[in-house]
Amino acid sequence: YMDMNCITGSLSSSFGSMTSMQYFYFAGTCLSGSFPSSFGGWTGALVIFLYNNFMTGSLPSSLGSMSSLVALEIFSNQFDGTIPSSMALLTNLSAVRFQENYFTGNLSLFTEHWAKLTIVQLYTNSFSGAIPLLGVAPGLSFYDVGDNAFSGSLPVFSSLLSLEYVDCSQNAIFGTIPSSWGLVSNLSTVNVSSNADLCKLLC
Repeated sequence: YMDMNCITGSLSSSFGSMTSMQYFYFAGTCLSGSFPSSFGGWTGALVIFLYNNFMTGSLPSSLGSMSSLVALEIFSNQFDGTIPSSMALLTNLSAVRFQENYFTGNLSLFTEHWAKLTIVQLYTNSFSGAIPLLGVAPGLSFYDVGDNAFSGSLPVFSSLLSLEYVDCSQNAIFGTIPSSWGLVSNLSTVNVSSNADLCKLLC
């Protein structure tokens, strides 16, 4: 645990040799540099917190080897590029918090494998393509994909009975708000503003 300290510089690839690593907290520490590919050797890692730093570059494909990972929180950095498709193998993920970076690309090709998600925060990036469909994640409660370049229609959430918060604002979504959203009894907050071609009523 080294979070909330002022530690400058980048993460050394030698950390990857710590193959028993389970919890890695380096949040808010002024770190720069890239995400070391050697971290892929942490096959038993459960939590990685690297948020509120100055890290750059793309995520390594070796992340797909971290099959035990439950939470990956890397928000408020300067990461860019596409999310590696190997991350479809991270089927134990519960919390994905990638907001406030410069990520691009289409997520819908592999997020359907993340069936244990409860929290998804992807806002303020440059993701494109269809909005990720997460109907296979019955425990999902918080879903924020606002301020990206997603297009197409809104996802159907009728089977997500735990869902409380949805933000799909500031994208390029068109069509209507699915009437099935009215069946999600726990849904308390919905923001679909700033989608010029979206009908704002339950049409």
